[in-house]
Amino acid sequence: MNDIISEDINTLINFLYIKYNSKYSLEFLLNRYTPNISIEKKSVEKKKKNKKKKIIKFNKKIPKKYPRNKNRCNARCWGGLETVKYDPINKKWSYGKQCSRYKSKGRYCLTHYKQSISSYGLHQGNIEEDPPHPHYLKYKNKIETQFNIKY
Repeated sequence: MNDIISEDINTLINFLYIKYNSKYSLEFLLNRYTPNISIEKKSVEKKKKNKKKKIIKFNKKIPKKYPRNKNRCNARCWGGLETVKYDPINKKWSYGKQCSRYKSKGRYCLTHYKQSISSYGLHQGNIEEDPPHPHYLKYKNKIETQFNIKY
């Protein structure tokens, strides 16, 4: 293994010497940049310990509890492509999902309240209104073409 590594380093130095027309001699570069390498296999003895590992198992998954809809924040959150849906009965589109946090300041949770009073406003908009940007239109167009939805 030592020979292989040394040979590779020598080949690299030779290549660089030829490629860049070094003003230094090849012997100088080899002496300067060839490291002394010695790779030896070290024997490591593992000590066996008779300590038992504690294993904690949780059998029950605790379901995440969302507040009731009237107590939830009214901000829209991005939920992926699957949250862009069309309701053919009511002929309405729904975009994104409703924030799952409790209302704290008026109609929004604290995070979305701070967003709503900033100069940019809510990024995804209010769940009760249309989105403030055309980002969802590309997903809407895909669904319209896939299912031949006409108004």
